[in-house]
Order: sequence, then C-alpha cells, then structure tokens
Amino acid sequence: MIRIISSSSAFSTVMSPYVIQSGISLFIDVTDYSIANKTIVTHREVLEAIKRHDPEGASEAMKRHLENNRIQIKLLMKKME
Repeated sequence: MIRIISSSSAFSTVMSPYVIQSGISLFIDVTDYSIANKTIVTHREVLEAIKRHDPEGASEAMKRHLENNRIQIKLLMKKME
C-alpha cells in the first residue's frame, strides 16, 4: 500500500517537500539549531549531485549527511544525560 501511494507522482509532488521540510524542522528543533548550517550544507551536496545526474555522488553525500546527523544526535543525547 505504501509503495503504491508513494510511487504516485501526485503524492510524491505534494508530500515529498512536506515530509522533507518537517524532518528538517524537527531535527533543527531537537538539536537546538546547533547544526543547522551543517545540515543545510550537506543537503546542498546531495542536491548538487542529483543535479549533475551523479547517483553515486548523491548516495555518498546522503551517507555523509546521515552519518553527520547520527553523530550530532549522539553528542546531543550525551549532553542531556
């Protein structure tokens, strides 16, 4: 069911920006804006690779982005202990 809905271009067009923006906003709120600039930079790296039609580059940029976020969340959680 999710695959059918998510593969719909109308659904993707409407929901993708909302989901992405919601995730970004939540992450920035949770991290108290401390890594907002780094997150924006890593998102731009992913976008630029996509614009270049470079799937490997986009994949690597997304992996760096997610790893950076994972590290930042772990650091934040340690501060909250």
